Amino acid sequence: GTFTGGRKALLIDSTGGYVIKTPDYSAADNTQCRIVKGNIEADGSLNATVNTMYCCVRQEAPQYWMDDASEADRRKHLNELFDLPTYTIDKSHYEEHQGPHPVINEDLHVVASNYAGVSGKRLFINPNVFDRSSTRLSADSVRKYDYINHSAYTDIDSVVISVPAGYEVEARPKDVTIRGEFGTFRTSLQFTGDKLIYYRYLQQTAARYPPAEYTSLVKFYEQLYQSDNQRVVLVKKE
Repeated sequence: GTFTGGRKALLIDSTGGYVIKTPDYSAADNTQCRIVKGNIEADGSLNATVNTMYCCVRQEAPQYWMDDASEADRRKHLNELFDLPTYTIDKSHYEEHQGPHPVINEDLHVVASNYAGVSGKRLFINPNVFDRSSTRLSADSVRKYDYINHSAYTDIDSVVISVPAGYEVEARPKDVTIRGEFGTFRTSLQFTGDKLIYYRYLQQTAARYPPAEYTSLVKFYEQLYQSDNQRVVLVKKE
């Protein structure tokens, strides 16, 4: 767990005592893999099924909401889980798989009114429905101390959104690929057969960055933020 992994510990055996480091999970272990299948109606409302697999330390929070929270608190949490103006989760189901690499599968049914913007014959859709980066680091001061990222994790999102028939792409965000010391980030988008198909991959390792690298780190997080919050513009065919 996050409390016991990667800690200094005292190991005592017949030969004496030793200071050791407890094992911890890698970024590849701490995976959140989410599959979204949804439909957008002509009024902009979204109806979606969301299956999320939480692995290793990523399953700690879902495990609490599944086993320890009251039904009322769980319902309140689920309806505050996503950064959407208004939505309702009317169905939820969990399955737990215990072991050295524990996993929790979460199945949700989400209804969000006014998810897509509607203006005349155009639909404005953010294909990254549920996993947008909100990190924006301040760049208006001189950094004196290291920046420490304590979390190692991987996020994988696969989204398929069906839209009403008769639309074509008028404007779309570019695919993004970033590979560097701060992490790996990739996105891709297709529109085919009245379906938006979106893929997002983000992996970050736990690391300490010196002040000299802070400006580049600010740029990295800003690229993530901008990519995650771009929209596709679809226009009704004449």
